[in-house]
Amino acid sequence: MTSAAESERKLGTAASEALKIFKTWSDRHGLEISKEKTQFLLLSNLRRGPSIYWGSQRVKRTKTLKYLGVHLGSKLNWAHHLVQQGAKALQQHSQLVKLAGCTWGISPKLRTQLYRAVTERTVAHGVSAWGRYITYRMITKLSQKQRPLLLNITGAYRTSPTSALQVITGIMPLDIKLEAEAQLVQLIRLKKNLTIEGEEYNYETYEEKATGWSRHPAEFIDEERVNLEENLGVVRNQYIHGWL
Repeated sequence: MTSAAESERKLGTAASEALKIFKTWSDRHGLEISKEKTQFLLLSNLRRGPSIYWGSQRVKRTKTLKYLGVHLGSKLNWAHHLVQQGAKALQQHSQLVKLAGCTWGISPKLRTQLYRAVTERTVAHGVSAWGRYITYRMITKLSQKQRPLLLNITGAYRTSPTSALQVITGIMPLDIKLEAEAQLVQLIRLKKNLTIEGEEYNYETYEEKATGWSRHPAEFIDEERVNLEENLGVVRNQYIHGWL
């Protein structure tokens, strides 16, 4: 639920009225909403923030909010999201260490496959929302999360440069990989034109992926096109002559 207003007082009133409407709807459908877990995120320069009430209880304000697995911050710099996803990546790294060491365990090829299929996908969650404008700070955080995994894959010394590890394993830097995915989503799925380093990309010049059958194949069968009696006779003759 989102609310917007010109002033702090109007914003609080609008949000409270919206919650009243939502409460009426939830009561009518027999749904119970936890007021203690309800929070709001303020995207504004206001320091104090509005007073929002759900009935007689005041809604708590939070600096970060999780929605569909994406962590939103009040400053919209995605730093908190990268920290949380990076923590998950480090947990996966600790599990990977149990499977393979520098001189034992699964092969580097399998480690690379695990990294690309699990860890990289974990960090890339929601990249279409935050990956288009990657800042230098985000690049540093992504490199820090990727480095221990590259060390485990290669078994190299801890003093090895991250760029050298990326070349050895053939794994792209996370910031380049994620930014490319975000731009691809904007171009192919959202159908928006892109301008990258002065070069324009028009979504109309790219083919659309096949979406599969829109109707069941049985709906296209015409009874006049197929004669079951003639086909069965041919099959029966072939079967008999084949055995003879």
